[in-house]
Amino acid sequence: MVQQPEIVDVDRVFSAACYWDVDESSESAWLRERVLPKVRTFLQEHGEHSVLYVDEVWIYEREEKGEKWLEVATGYKNDEASYSDGDDAPVQQPGGP
Repeated sequence: MVQQPEIVDVDRVFSAACYWDVDESSESAWLRERVLPKVRTFLQEHGEHSVLYVDEVWIYEREEKGEKWLEVATGYKNDEASYSDGDDAPVQQPGGP
């Protein structure tokens, strides 16, 4: 359903019954009671903007190669003349070209 590095299709995750329908066994209680409610809340709160799925190992592997993991994952190259003002739009730095 989700592969790394990939932007999460939140609607697809919410509609995937196989993800949310955890069996009632006691071995699955931690997933049903502790993990999935946190995942649901996170996706509800952050699903309107890009949620990127990666894990720490993937990030460390990119960094060891000298790559900027966010650029690799998103295809967005952040040059030194711009920065983000928090609305995902690059903003020209004062004195920049």
